[in-house]
Amino acid sequence: MFFYNKDIAKSRGFSLHGAYWHNNFGHPMSHGCVNMRIVDAQKLYNWIDPPTKDNTTYADKENPGTKVIIYGEAP
Repeated sequence: MFFYNKDIAKSRGFSLHGAYWHNNFGHPMSHGCVNMRIVDAQKLYNWIDPPTKDNTTYADKENPGTKVIIYGEAP
């Protein structure tokens, strides 16, 4: 799940995604993406709004999406 905001340009955004290649969660492992256990990423993906329609789904005024708060700073 890709995200950006007023402080982070869309071209430099980050993602929440599953990571099968390590178990070092909670520690910086990339340029700023949030790595999650596959099972946790799947639960979050299925829980959030707007529901995925195709390969890409964007939030909009009618369906702004689920607010997910990420604490910390990108490395």
